[in-house]
Amino acid sequence: MGPHEREWARGNPGEFWGAFPACHPAMNYENNPASAAYIPVPERRRYYRGGLFGGTTAKMVEACSAIADSMDIDAANGIVAIVQDESHVNR
Repeated sequence: MGPHEREWARGNPGEFWGAFPACHPAMNYENNPASAAYIPVPERRRYYRGGLFGGTTAKMVEACSAIADSMDIDAANGIVAIVQDESHVNR
């Protein structure tokens, strides 16, 4: 268990919440090019953790629908992204 996982396990998410530069060790981009969540390395700019996000009701419904659609594409192809829905949030 790395330092970020230990921080999370203690119930103190600390720097787990928010956005990180693409080079930050807490980012977990999907690396399978067959996944709908895959982002090519040159396009990885910021990584958003899935623990806390929000917006207007309409925008949240739109975002959740897009994430669900993307996850359904992966499921139909027998793929589960490395960080499930969070990987799709970053796509």
